[in-house]
Amino acid sequence: MGSATTICSDKTGTLTLNEMTVVEAFVGKKKINPPSDSFQLPASVVSLLNEGVAQNCTGNVFVPKDGGNIEISGSPTEKAILSWAVKLGMKFDIIRSDSKILHVLPFNSEKKRGGVALQGVVASACLLLYLAGRLGKELAKPCVQADSEVRIHWKGAAEIVLTSCSGYIDSNGCLQSINEDKIDYCFMKTMCKPITKFRPFRVHAILHLGCFGFKPFLDLLTLYGQIKFGFGLVESSFRVQEFFKAAIDEMAVNSLRCVALAYRLCEKEKVPTDEEGFNGWILPEDNLVLLAIVGIKDPCRPGVKDAVKICMDAGVKVRMVTGDNIQTAKAIALECGILSSAEDATEPTIIEGRVFRELSDKEREQIAKKITVMGRSSPSDKLLLVQALRKGGDVVAVTGDGTNDAPALHEADIGLSMGIQGTEVAKESSDIIILDDNFASVVKVVRWGRSVYANIQKFVQFQLTVNVAALVINVVAAISSGDVPLNSVQLLWVNLIMDTLGALALATEPPTDNLMHRSPVGRREPLITNIMWRNLLLQASYQVTVLLVLNFAGLTILHLKDDHDREHAYDVKNTLIFNAFVMCQIFNEFNARKPEEINCFKGVTKNYLFMGIIGFTFVLQIIIIEFLGKFTKTVRLNWKLWLVSLGIGIISWPLAIVGKLIPVPKTPVSGYFTKAFRRCRTDRNA
Repeated sequence: MGSATTICSDKTGTLTLNEMTVVEAFVGKKKINPPSDSFQLPASVVSLLNEGVAQNCTGNVFVPKDGGNIEISGSPTEKAILSWAVKLGMKFDIIRSDSKILHVLPFNSEKKRGGVALQGVVASACLLLYLAGRLGKELAKPCVQADSEVRIHWKGAAEIVLTSCSGYIDSNGCLQSINEDKIDYCFMKTMCKPITKFRPFRVHAILHLGCFGFKPFLDLLTLYGQIKFGFGLVESSFRVQEFFKAAIDEMAVNSLRCVALAYRLCEKEKVPTDEEGFNGWILPEDNLVLLAIVGIKDPCRPGVKDAVKICMDAGVKVRMVTGDNIQTAKAIALECGILSSAEDATEPTIIEGRVFRELSDKEREQIAKKITVMGRSSPSDKLLLVQALRKGGDVVAVTGDGTNDAPALHEADIGLSMGIQGTEVAKESSDIIILDDNFASVVKVVRWGRSVYANIQKFVQFQLTVNVAALVINVVAAISSGDVPLNSVQLLWVNLIMDTLGALALATEPPTDNLMHRSPVGRREPLITNIMWRNLLLQASYQVTVLLVLNFAGLTILHLKDDHDREHAYDVKNTLIFNAFVMCQIFNEFNARKPEEINCFKGVTKNYLFMGIIGFTFVLQIIIIEFLGKFTKTVRLNWKLWLVSLGIGIISWPLAIVGKLIPVPKTPVSGYFTKAFRRCRTDRNA
């Protein structure tokens, strides 16, 4: 995760709070304000809306008998719509018991809508209830027949459902047409079926006139209604679709998720009667009647904008991939700081999933890096984006919560699933589970990922310094004099410092703000950087030089030649070399904390484990030298030699400061060997 160069994030629940509320509602051309005011709507419309919401939701409404607070379950979107319907007066249990569900098409992330087929005693159409209100119960009674028709309710993305609508119910309960084009004969015959029960022959004659165009049909039908029944059945409307599109766009610009509710009637004879027939039956999704368009507000999470900015500063590109309307996605992206300004919101920076899907593989690779926001996208679009980004060399992290997100989570370099809203399939396909579904936690993952990578580099640098110095000292001494200053027990203790205590001390370094100001590590960049090679070689060279000088001239420098006990003099010299070598590693451990920074003590007092390990190592070294001489083949040192050991070790600090001022080339050391190897290979082939 520390190497991630781009994050493809969901919107809902990750960038937003996932606490949705219906704040706007359009019924017909009328904006209901407040949206839950049922007194602004006729009973017929409220009845159909409540039925569509109650039966076309997977959620549930529990009303306590003691009059307590109503409990609503389901997805955040469904909870918002159910809550809105409850405020409109929906009796959830009664509606569910009054009608029978024949077939359900669950919400589909590809089509962005879901539907349900119902059969029951509820009025078959809004017009039927309208006639009952106008003509009285006696005249309308023959029109109401239980189980005579099947009602199909649809709920989904507003602009997608709108394209399937041929009509809409206005705020007065009247059926209106959306388009000026010719109205579908079968549709009007079905929707006006209640009238045909009164004047079948005359109305059929009028319906046939619909083939000549909608306006003549409306005029005649309205005139017929006025003459025979004394009221206008429908009001003519033109270019209504543009009105609804503008309303959807306006809500989307205000960061609202737009959901449309629509329905249609289907003759019972066309509906399958057995389970086998329902398995192959496709719910009719044309000639729908629009009931309402609702705008759902899902506010941005606090701190998301700051988290996005941190990612941008860290060289990590944040991309929003959402199934919401492109305008809604744009508004949220601007609010979160993913888009810096409205001027940036042009294609291909902001693109629809459908457009991206229709491109060729080569075209997708070319524009993938330019995409910042993808709206109306499906899980397959997210997968295509991830594949295109990875082919372009990006290290991709992806967030997902649905079962359909599993392929994208698996394809990405780092899959991040949501712990609250995420499905089990998504969690199993991911590498990391974000427990609070918060984008700020994704930034923490990046921060800690970089910290882990940096700590590994620190430990590797420290380990190589110890190994190189110990190896060179013993090899040179063995070749030159046949004796080694560091015996096997001493090397075992040095390796304990290096492998166990050193790793524990450096691996527990907490992440710093400086980590989030670096560029991410590339996929093919070497673990050992040029800066690490510089530090390593400088410290190892110093240790080898000083300790070899002590090995060959130590007796003279320490004035031990006059010692009558020659063997004791050699033991003192070798003990000093061992002690100075350990002191060099203890002091160099501070340098390893900050390979690139001059101040290696920054924040050291806050890392109690590091300070504890350093203190423990130092105390244990004193015990080994002063009390465990027989075991390690060392002798006790006087205070002057202890000061010499400490002096040799402490020189590592100013030496590291000087070394960090030395510039290093940008091309990795391994790159030079790779170029030389390729050149030799080319010459050989030639």
